[in-house]
Amino acid sequence: MKSNSGFFPKRTPNLNSSSPISTPNSSSPNHSTSNGSPKSPGFNNANREPSNSNSNANANEDFSKKNTNIKKSNNPDKKNKKQVLFNKMKKLISLSNINTLIKVKKDDEVVDIANLEFEVSDPFNVGNDLPSEFRALIESSGITLKEIDENTETFASILQIHNEMNKEEEPSIDFDIEEMELPDHVSFKLSDVVNKDDPNPIFDNLKKIGEGGVGVIFTATHIPTQNLVAIKQVPLKKSEIEQTINELVIMKQSKHPNVVDFKEAYVSHKMLWVVMELMDLGCLTDVLDVYDQVKLNENQIARICHETLQGLHFIHRHHRIHRDIKSDNLLLNKKGEVKLADFGFSVQLTKQKATRTSVVGTPYWMAPEMIKGFSYDTKVDIWSLGIMLMEMTEGQPPYMDFPPLRALFLISTKGIPPLKNLDKHSAELKDFLALSLKTEPEQRPSAIDLISHPFLAKACPMNDLRDFLLIANQVKKNWMTMKMLIILMIKLLNMYY
Repeated sequence: MKSNSGFFPKRTPNLNSSSPISTPNSSSPNHSTSNGSPKSPGFNNANREPSNSNSNANANEDFSKKNTNIKKSNNPDKKNKKQVLFNKMKKLISLSNINTLIKVKKDDEVVDIANLEFEVSDPFNVGNDLPSEFRALIESSGITLKEIDENTETFASILQIHNEMNKEEEPSIDFDIEEMELPDHVSFKLSDVVNKDDPNPIFDNLKKIGEGGVGVIFTATHIPTQNLVAIKQVPLKKSEIEQTINELVIMKQSKHPNVVDFKEAYVSHKMLWVVMELMDLGCLTDVLDVYDQVKLNENQIARICHETLQGLHFIHRHHRIHRDIKSDNLLLNKKGEVKLADFGFSVQLTKQKATRTSVVGTPYWMAPEMIKGFSYDTKVDIWSLGIMLMEMTEGQPPYMDFPPLRALFLISTKGIPPLKNLDKHSAELKDFLALSLKTEPEQRPSAIDLISHPFLAKACPMNDLRDFLLIANQVKKNWMTMKMLIILMIKLLNMYY
């Protein structure tokens, strides 16, 4: 069900079983569902795209330097360890989607990278000992050879993500949880979660308002009630049935004021119709797109964090993990309401499986324990909330300039950089952020713990947030109109000159 964008298109890349890590694509429209390091040069904030930076250029220089010994060691144990690690990398790549992209010509035959053999030298030389196919992969990641030599095991664990992305997880969902304890695993069929009626006579005035990698989004009128709703139409694929069922059941059982309301699901002519409430101001990313023109203040940020935590506490209380908390998946409406959306990567914890290890979500918002392949629980959502707070304060998440693979590497090895201009932020905000981004998940507070944090006492009234969101929405519309006019003028000039 969730290829790159779940029910709604994204401008930030996800990790999943069907697509390799890719750079953000700003061309995907955002709709009624669906950053904080210092602002980096070359980043087009209006489009929220990473661009080539000096750091990437420097990384490329490392690949052009031949015969450079990064670390010399005559220790045979170290040499053997390197050999094992790089053989592991080769195996991981061969198991991942990358192997379809890397084919080499050997003795006039096209050979899969899984069949390549290589040895490391003594002393070990990263530039010479890595096969050219590895160097091409690493170059595209933005990670330097020196960094790999100094953090070989970390790099190998990041490559494991490609293997983990291919693992399917069975849906295991509970209905009507009376007590907040881990439920048993329950399997569902598509017929359990889909309405058998024909949706065509039930909805009228379908208007296309967006299109993503997996489906088309419409607004429509629900004829019996005359209410406006959002409808996502997605081709129903056999290979994604289990994931589709998982997403639908979790949404159906997540009824809360801070979770986008799932209305119904239908199947018509091999198309899945997912009907949800219409969030008429789009997502938080739309607000951050005009960060240079209008900025959220601390009181407004506190309100958004408070509403998000209310939704997170509800799903965590039912032992569910969202696994893709970010601005794209936080929806807004003209009432000033803030709601969680897009449960395409969500999972239900059970008595049989109380933690998870699969790597899914969006790289820049991923918690370290997930990146490293450790067992994790609901605390990964708290980390992602911290990164989203950095988005709201500075317009983008840390490391957004870098390719996703390098961003994962930096999160694992360097951690998260501090906020820019720390003096501009209150002690309460900084403490809230520090708690959310505790590296050890055991030290990270739960959603219910954070709800009582002093920073959230600063939250503005809902009406104040509503007024700001309406202003930001108008600024975004004006900016889009101006952009279209500029494009039109350029086309006209090209016609006459």
